[in-house]
Amino acid sequence: MIRLLPLFAFALVPIALWQRWIFTFIPNYHMQHLLFYVALPVLCWAWASGSWNPRRAWRRMLPLLPVAALILAVQGVAAWNSALRFPVEGVPAWRAVAVSLVKLGMQMPFIAFFMELCHLLMGDSASRRNVVRGGVAGFVALCALCALQGVYAYGVGFGLVGPDKMAGYAQFLRGLAAVFEARWGDAVYDFYSNGSYALTILRINGTFEEASALAVMLGVLFVPLGFGLTGLADGAARRVGYGLVAGSCLFMVLALTSTGLVLVLAAVALLARAAFRRYPRAGVALLGLVIVCASWAALAVDHIPDHARPFINRLKTGEIEHLPRYVLARELLGTAREHPLVGVGRGWSSPHVLEREGYHAAMGDYELACWAVRGRLPILSALPELLAEYGFPVVLAAAFGLYCLWRRLRRLHALAPDSAALSFASAFCGPWLVMLLVASLGSFDIRNPLIALPFYCLLALARGAADDGAAGMRGEGAAA
Repeated sequence: MIRLLPLFAFALVPIALWQRWIFTFIPNYHMQHLLFYVALPVLCWAWASGSWNPRRAWRRMLPLLPVAALILAVQGVAAWNSALRFPVEGVPAWRAVAVSLVKLGMQMPFIAFFMELCHLLMGDSASRRNVVRGGVAGFVALCALCALQGVYAYGVGFGLVGPDKMAGYAQFLRGLAAVFEARWGDAVYDFYSNGSYALTILRINGTFEEASALAVMLGVLFVPLGFGLTGLADGAARRVGYGLVAGSCLFMVLALTSTGLVLVLAAVALLARAAFRRYPRAGVALLGLVIVCASWAALAVDHIPDHARPFINRLKTGEIEHLPRYVLARELLGTAREHPLVGVGRGWSSPHVLEREGYHAAMGDYELACWAVRGRLPILSALPELLAEYGFPVVLAAAFGLYCLWRRLRRLHALAPDSAALSFASAFCGPWLVMLLVASLGSFDIRNPLIALPFYCLLALARGAADDGAAGMRGEGAAA
């Protein structure tokens, strides 16, 4: 008989990955769409079988209620100030504030749901192993899809072959996209002129586009997943882990996005640190390889096609201060300095930034001018936007909470060094926090299931999901 929970655990990451990949037209507010509809019957089955209990779940959530109430109160004050400063025509200020708070409050039940779901999964050893196995399987499937697209994107984009000679291959990719990428189902599948959903050679910087999304997924989920596997005692698992990190770095480089390149630098630094600690000679060799690759990349810059190097050209001409990402980050930080305690409120950062003199001075850029006309800014710099909307105290408290989570996992691992779950979690958490911080300087969405799910799983382990304590996880060995 197939056990439902381990089976769902294996499918968890692939479902989250597919949802983020295919439903580009649906806002992924804490995964309350595809993943929620799949997970809800699993949680109901666990309740019916006695594996999960609402009363115990309520006791686990009770300490978090004052924090949620405080955040809502602070956001109410911030939204009220912004609503008075930027009144919406025909909408009273109190209604605009109420809508903002309702949208924020609606996320909390979904947060609680997925926290409990991950607590349930982390409490079962087979499910813990299958979550990791499903993550590795999802990585392999994603890389295969990207490789198929890369043949066309790089072949046509760099002039290796004409589009007419690859028309049949493009038609094959269009059919494949109808299954995996809903965006391309009714579109002309032309990577060269439109950019691929996975790989792009045209859009290097300036908008939150598909290459950055791919790089963030690889950097924030799959790079830490690889480091987590390197923390296990099993040699085969460690080899898979190092391969996962190396493969993620390779595809982030091939995505040709500045976000991916910065994430690669962070991943290589983490890899060099791990290599120096475990294999000093390998660390020296890795450092030498990085220097050689950096030198080769510097020499190859002048040979990149012009349409693939707007970001590089701007750097060379000293026009970085007019880059949309730089302008938004600068003005968001300025807004955060003006409202340091409570911020401007969730969803209110756009009108504050659009009225700033620095933004108006840079509106010679086409994208910045278009956003001003639209009245809504994209997420290009997540951390500055969080600081502007929520204020420094909330963001610093969240950062301190993540630090405490990392410290607790390390302490639990010290108490149970032969626990595979804690060995993986303690090795995963540090790189995950580093990559999360680096990604937050660019464009990413914390509501993305591939970013939120690791947090819920780590929190469940830190709160004793596995047999209610580190002592209960002794003896798992290298089974994860």
